[in-house]
Amino acid sequence: MSAIHPAQIPVINDVFTPDVDAVRRARRLVKAYEAADSDSIRIEGEFLDEATVAHHRTLIDRYEAVHHDDES
Repeated sequence: MSAIHPAQIPVINDVFTPDVDAVRRARRLVKAYEAADSDSIRIEGEFLDEATVAHHRTLIDRYEAVHHDDES
């Protein structure tokens, strides 16, 4: 997303940044996957493999880029 005025940045961040609950879930899933002795697992009703975990890591990174001071 691009902005033509700095005042647009908070709105863009609000719309495109995942919420805290989604980030907490993503962190749980990534942690479970990393602790697993398998290259694919099912947890919390979701199938996880390297591709889906990469998506969750991206979600976490996107959140942390905006909320770098928050601990969630």
